[in-house]
Amino acid sequence: MLDKIKNIFNRDGLVTNEDILNRKRIYIGIGAIVLVLGVITYSYISYANKVKEYAKRNKIVRKDSIITDEDKRNSWKVYIESELEKIKNENEQLKKTIEEQKKVIETYKNQNTVVDTNTVKTKEAVKKEDAEQIEKEVLAKYKEKKRTEPETAKFDLNLLPPPPAPRKNIDVSYNRPNTRNAKYNRTTRAGGNKGAQDAGIRVYKPAEEPKQTQQEKPKKSIYIPSGSFFEGILLTGLDAPTMQAGTNNPQPILINVNKDAILPNNYSTDIVDCFLLGSGYGDLSSERAYIRLVKLSCIDKNKQVIDTDITGWVIGEDGKVGVRGRLVSKQGSLLAKALLAGFAEGVSKAFTNSASNISVTPEGSVSTIDPNKTFQAAAYTGIGEAMKRLADFYMKMAESMFPVIEVGAGRTVTVVIKDGKELILDKKKIVQTINYNIKEAE
Repeated sequence: MLDKIKNIFNRDGLVTNEDILNRKRIYIGIGAIVLVLGVITYSYISYANKVKEYAKRNKIVRKDSIITDEDKRNSWKVYIESELEKIKNENEQLKKTIEEQKKVIETYKNQNTVVDTNTVKTKEAVKKEDAEQIEKEVLAKYKEKKRTEPETAKFDLNLLPPPPAPRKNIDVSYNRPNTRNAKYNRTTRAGGNKGAQDAGIRVYKPAEEPKQTQQEKPKKSIYIPSGSFFEGILLTGLDAPTMQAGTNNPQPILINVNKDAILPNNYSTDIVDCFLLGSGYGDLSSERAYIRLVKLSCIDKNKQVIDTDITGWVIGEDGKVGVRGRLVSKQGSLLAKALLAGFAEGVSKAFTNSASNISVTPEGSVSTIDPNKTFQAAAYTGIGEAMKRLADFYMKMAESMFPVIEVGAGRTVTVVIKDGKELILDKKKIVQTINYNIKEAE
């Protein structure tokens, strides 16, 4: 007790929190000064070491540690003279190379001009020769045709005798089957005589037998009435989106049937190991994922396939529509960050107002920044704008996110059929792989 009383009532009187804070600030200031001095000494030592290393590399030799102005001038003169000599030598070499290139270019130009004239002449000559050769070939072909083709004699058609006169109608008797040697006048069809019609040739064709169409065998089918139900296992999990995103974009899920379908009146159907495809969305109020059926696919022992649409819903373990899951939401952290950013924005605005002077005039109040606090006002306004942008960013992220209902795989559910469906078995080509050996079944 005495020690505590001594600490409270010391020489300076009662120790308050402000005194403790002042001492901490003094200690922090002393530590910062020591740190700055240490950094300065370290940088100075490192700079001195670098200078020494540079001097060693360049091997600066000093006579009696003093370099006179004359030595500097002489060294510069020697350096400049050597550089001038190098430049002169390079210029002479460049002149020589340029002259050589000029000579080469002139010779090349002369050669090109000669070649061009020759080429022009040869092209014209070639054109003339080609034209002459084509004319010769055409004449030769024409002469050969005249030799090979015989000359056709021209006849005067007026020298031919006139054609014979048409024949008159003659009575002709025809012996037709099943008739009594009746006489028929042989006349043209234009005369309209009935005998000519009877004398015509009739062609009889056997009647075409109708093609026998092969009757297709009726396909096997299974009918599942409405209200039928069966058990299944969720092969895949589901993160069901909630709110508007869930209804607009439901997530898929795969279910495996592990028991026979139970039909009305104690009937059952074997659809074990069939697959069901569904789509699900979440509900925040009940924290359940609601799954609707979309597709059903099966393959029987004879490799006949069922792949059809189906309607229905899924019931959870508790016997209610939907599957209960865990609500997962990540909006809280983003909203907290947006709240902090907005609070920092308000504080910075308050400090900017403290750095400005408000004067009242007949026209109204006018705020002007205190010249002594311009830097302070600029800093606070910049911080306020940055915090505003940050708060808007966090708010946009929070709006784009939505909570989900998490449902794990491997859970047992009950599937109920809404509308009755006839499952037709189609014969398809199925490829089955067993121990990497492909077996085809039709």
